[in-house]
Amino acid sequence: MVALAVDALYPLNLDPNLKLDVGLGLGVIVLSAATDVQLRALAGFEFPLQGNLALRAEPTLAYSFSAQQASLSVLFGPRLYFR
Repeated sequence: MVALAVDALYPLNLDPNLKLDVGLGLGVIVLSAATDVQLRALAGFEFPLQGNLALRAEPTLAYSFSAQQASLSVLFGPRLYFR
């Protein structure tokens, strides 16, 4: 399986330390015998933890055209800034 996704995000500053990104994306997924195209809508919330370390939560709503499925996923992960 090979997947490629491109997102266009618009940054919004809700608070001096709290960041929000909203946007749309397009993805292509290639399996052994099939190819599917996804349209994605996402929002990324970034919460500062300590210094240059932040926690990012990214809920994503995706629609796969060939499979005709909608899915909701949430990604969590750290974000470390080198300044």
